[in-house]
Amino acid sequence: MIVIGDTNLKRRRDSDLAALERLLAEAGLEDVCALVAPEQSQRIDRILFRSSAHLQLMPQSWTLQEDFVDTENRALSDHEAIAVRFTLVHP
Repeated sequence: MIVIGDTNLKRRRDSDLAALERLLAEAGLEDVCALVAPEQSQRIDRILFRSSAHLQLMPQSWTLQEDFVDTENRALSDHEAIAVRFTLVHP
């Protein structure tokens, strides 16, 4: 399972950190950024994931996508776009 979104949860705010940790624990999810780009972990946009018995998701990279712009080079969002590259493994 892959969950992508603007969580508006900041790790430096205690109440947000508690909510994020609860979400991760209760849904069995992992935060890709915290695993492969911890220096970016204060961002509120997140890509979370969980493997299954039939498919293992292995995050390989987390990056900002600077090319997420219109034809006039204006940003398409008020947030920088993020991208993750996964390797899929069938156990």
